[in-house]
Amino acid sequence: MAFTQGVYEIDAETGTAAVYLVDPADPEDTAPFTDPIANRTRVLFHSDFEYLEIFYSETVTLNLGAYVTGSGDIDHPLPNHGLGAVPFCGLIHNGEQIDGAMVIQKHSTGWRTLELVPDATGFKIVERRFGTTTNNSPAMSITLTVRALRVAPAIDVTSSFLIDPENGIVQFGYGKFSTLGNPKIKLTSGTPAYRMPKFGRSIDSVGGTPGIRFCRPDGTFDDFWGYSGSFANPGAWGVSE
Repeated sequence: MAFTQGVYEIDAETGTAAVYLVDPADPEDTAPFTDPIANRTRVLFHSDFEYLEIFYSETVTLNLGAYVTGSGDIDHPLPNHGLGAVPFCGLIHNGEQIDGAMVIQKHSTGWRTLELVPDATGFKIVERRFGTTTNNSPAMSITLTVRALRVAPAIDVTSSFLIDPENGIVQFGYGKFSTLGNPKIKLTSGTPAYRMPKFGRSIDSVGGTPGIRFCRPDGTFDDFWGYSGSFANPGAWGVSE
């Protein structure tokens, strides 16, 4: 079966709403509406699901100084976010969400990583420098997007369905889907806006003194000190906005 035709369906009594795919030869198939979990690959939106929305996004450029050798941390404070709670957040660089275990600069025997550290007031980016011998790591500049997500809250509306073409407003599912809200993210099998790492280990150590591998969400990696293993990280989800 070829699920290529989009369908919108709403239950006015319950406010349940969905957008899903059907086979044009069977347009009356309502399985994704009545059982969205079992048919989630065909669901484009369903009001029974929770969706993550982007409620904070800021692009920053860090100028990181050169260093010769040694290890240490340097804090780079960012403006307060004013959210009043510690958010679920991440750093995005070159189409990937990076974490404190991802190498952003490799030079000789040293490397540099960045980690986003949030609290209820603001963020800071911690730069971690590693080096055991003279490595003469050069200065660098890097542009990052700081992004915070939350489960999209329902908008307090009295109508289960609203289309207002004059003002460009579309909402249904009692406001759970609304063009008035913040942009939402979703997984995609197409070209992603960025890749979000799946949960799991992203570092391996074997061989060498010791050999270390740092993996990125896209499957590439950096090896140090004679790493001789074949570790691959859990991969990543492609995310669109």
